Amino acid sequence: LLPLLPTGWYQYVDAKTPAYFTSGAVNRIPEGALAFTYPVPRYPGSAPMEWQAQSDFRYRSLGGYVISRGSTGGGTFAGNVTVWERVVGQAAKGTTLDVPPQVQRRLLQEMTALHVRAVLVADVRGSDDVDRLVEALLGRPADEHSGGVRAWYVSAGPAAGPAAR
Repeated sequence: LLPLLPTGWYQYVDAKTPAYFTSGAVNRIPEGALAFTYPVPRYPGSAPMEWQAQSDFRYRSLGGYVISRGSTGGGTFAGNVTVWERVVGQAAKGTTLDVPPQVQRRLLQEMTALHVRAVLVADVRGSDDVDRLVEALLGRPADEHSGGVRAWYVSAGPAAGPAAR
């Protein structure tokens, strides 16, 4: 049995859960609703999945660790990437977001089609650009900035926002 023992301490990275996810503020999201998050949980960044768990799975989110069918028919961890993930993923890499109107319209269409009810932007690298993008999409500042997260709550039909015109 000795060879089965670990050779050293397990390493881990603290998910640094923003207080928003463990406070009553998260209850403004309708239970079980889909939320666009930034960052998007995708390998190797699993912290947003921990935040979701800390909120007692109040909301659903895009991304995560999932094996899906790839374009060649085999399994892949990449999965289908949404427009939201493709656009805000640039901010996570340090690229300044310059989102043309046609892409903003596509984002609003995606939000509507997926019935997104919240957009949650954590205070991490690139969040200022994502904030400006969401403000432009929805035509208003965040409804709340609490516990390290800016949150927009969407009642219905975000495609009716200013970028849809």
